[in-house]
Amino acid sequence: MFQVDYFLTRNATCYPDRLAVATGKGALTWKELDGRATWLAQALATKGVRKGMRVAVLWHNSIEWALIWYACQRLGAVPMPLNTRLLPEEIVRHVELAMCEVMFCAARFTAAAQSVAATSELELLIVETSPATDSLEAVSWDDLLACGSSERPDVDVEEDDESVVLFTSGTTGEPKGVVRTQRMVRDHALVLAMGDGASRDEVMVTASPLYHTAGLLCVLKMAALAGTLVLAERLDPSAVLDLIERYRATQVMLVPPVVYGRLAAFERWRSYDLSSVRQVLISAGRCDLSYARIAFMLFPNASLRFSWGSTEACSLTGEAVSREEIERDPELVCTVGSVNPLVEIRLVDEQGFDVSDGSVGEALVRSPMVFGGYLGTGELDEPFVDGWLKTGDMLKRDARGFYYLVDRKKDMIKTGGENVYALEVERVLQQHPSVEDCAVVGVRDERYEEGIAAAFKLVPGATLTADDVVTLCEGRLPGFKKPRYWAVVDELPVNSVGKVQKGKLRAQGRSLFSPLHG
Repeated sequence: MFQVDYFLTRNATCYPDRLAVATGKGALTWKELDGRATWLAQALATKGVRKGMRVAVLWHNSIEWALIWYACQRLGAVPMPLNTRLLPEEIVRHVELAMCEVMFCAARFTAAAQSVAATSELELLIVETSPATDSLEAVSWDDLLACGSSERPDVDVEEDDESVVLFTSGTTGEPKGVVRTQRMVRDHALVLAMGDGASRDEVMVTASPLYHTAGLLCVLKMAALAGTLVLAERLDPSAVLDLIERYRATQVMLVPPVVYGRLAAFERWRSYDLSSVRQVLISAGRCDLSYARIAFMLFPNASLRFSWGSTEACSLTGEAVSREEIERDPELVCTVGSVNPLVEIRLVDEQGFDVSDGSVGEALVRSPMVFGGYLGTGELDEPFVDGWLKTGDMLKRDARGFYYLVDRKKDMIKTGGENVYALEVERVLQQHPSVEDCAVVGVRDERYEEGIAAAFKLVPGATLTADDVVTLCEGRLPGFKKPRYWAVVDELPVNSVGKVQKGKLRAQGRSLFSPLHG
């Protein structure tokens, strides 16, 4: 059975002149990417890199990142993309947990990499520019490539071999290492390509970091579709809009949904031709009608593709919804779609019994794309039950088979004997024109055990009063779901992909929030 490297081989053979990867600085066709990946794989082999060896990758979105990814897959080595915002001591913990022996490092992260090299068991450090460390074998990117050759490595890679190590985003605790096998990654790529209505000339622009599962999704989808992956180094509105126009992008992936508002706030966005975009990818169920309308304003010819998944289980649901469908049925803006191929989903109550359509239950999933355990221990904080993975996400399903993400189970607030899902409250609060984003958590409350508290980040220059919040909630939320506390903050605490770290808000508790009523 073919593995992940097959996509590169097939695309180079069938679509040699089609662009494979591009940035603002250059591009490679599939044939060029294939040849350079082989060259890099052979260069790594001369340095002792072999099948099964884990390779840390501290590199920004770039053509080099793509080369490292495909060279490792071809050689049977296991890339471990690292969050580029981590502190050196955090990188050391990740590297040691995965027992990495090799590390790639872009020039901008050289100081961090040298610190890691001095305190870890790395045997080889590959840096973009000339290395300056005596603690281990270090080589520059150019010197490494000088050791390569065009002979394809003769390596037998099986579907149960490791393909990549990813770390969870850590919104509810310490990030955990997830090992994805060749089968998981291959099947994930195929699932992303199925049922998408894609053409033969797909071009996806993303600023999502490739160390995150959302960024890797883009890599895999374009590999399976023989499409073009266009990478922005960071979320700079002018750079992203320029890439969309220059490469005539057909798909755009930016997370979280609030990012599309930032594009629309860029004063010159109307000067770009964005008419080629036919699909805007939005994940994690945090979209609302205002975000959807912003996306349709930016990309008038696009549908919105909603989805839900996790680092542990890959992509679980998805659905493309048009502007007309959302205007007819606004509730669709909250869907995460229908179940993907190769995936089974059950929604269960606290006793483990299946719930009926329209009722909320914890999602259990079964799929060949589900992982087998966290790195280092094999233990599961979200254990399997009779072969089903407990996701910790609360969902409901309608009669059409569409799923709706209600909230993380850990984010449910118990107030006055009632269960309140924070995401439901946030969707109401985000409707105020002064609110750019908000986060709802439970804080200690003498009367109700937990009180609902809302932290608001405002649109630049906007104002919000307590009376505004009270008026907004009238008629939209029952009394027990209304916030009792509130705060306006300069920034919400978020991780590197924009997910709000609610634990940090809870840790501040009542000291952050003021009473909303009396």
